[in-house]
Amino acid sequence: MMNRIFMLGTVMMLVVMPITAHAASALDYYKDWAAVKYGTQNSDKKQADLEKLATQLDALLAKDAKDVEAKIVLATVKSTHASIKGGLSALPLVKDARDLFEEAIKNDEKAMDGQAHAILGALYYGVPGWPVAFGDDDKAERHLKKALSIAPDSIDAHFFWGEFWFEHNKYDRAVEYLTKAVALKPRTSNAAYKAADTGRQAEAKTLLKKAEEKLKSKSSRGSNLND
Repeated sequence: MMNRIFMLGTVMMLVVMPITAHAASALDYYKDWAAVKYGTQNSDKKQADLEKLATQLDALLAKDAKDVEAKIVLATVKSTHASIKGGLSALPLVKDARDLFEEAIKNDEKAMDGQAHAILGALYYGVPGWPVAFGDDDKAERHLKKALSIAPDSIDAHFFWGEFWFEHNKYDRAVEYLTKAVALKPRTSNAAYKAADTGRQAEAKTLLKKAEEKLKSKSSRGSNLND
């Protein structure tokens, strides 16, 4: 009888005890970032959501300052926020992102398939040079090459290489890397990676179309000059 009562009490405890919530990891927030970046929210809503994510990731780093993935995701969040915000007011966000990526590279440059190198490279070619900011094409190339050496099948690395060449009017090179970015298979080891890669491929398809049009237009002009 006592055993039955004990067992009944145990079952009741299991029923009424609350289930402990799953502690969010950096990759959970990375998935949230992908939802914001590639979602249909307006600019103000995206910025508010990114600010919230940054706060959550700051809290994660406060618990573990050595969490490399948290640094990379926070830097990614800040760089996306800066691109949406735009203008000189976005520079503090860009500089924060740069510093976090550089810290992550010192800790583990291969983390998240070399993403720190890939997006840091994009920051170096995407911002103005001195004295306004820290833009530097040589550093951009160095980081992008490193990203590809770490993860030859990285959709991010191929996309940013393609964008780099597009921005420099080298449309044949842009088409080469963007075509590869579109053809690569998204990572499936984690839902966050799949969401990020799928969104990045959509960006690559859009930019690839623009690069192909630019290349076609350039070829057409060259042909006319030779007529």
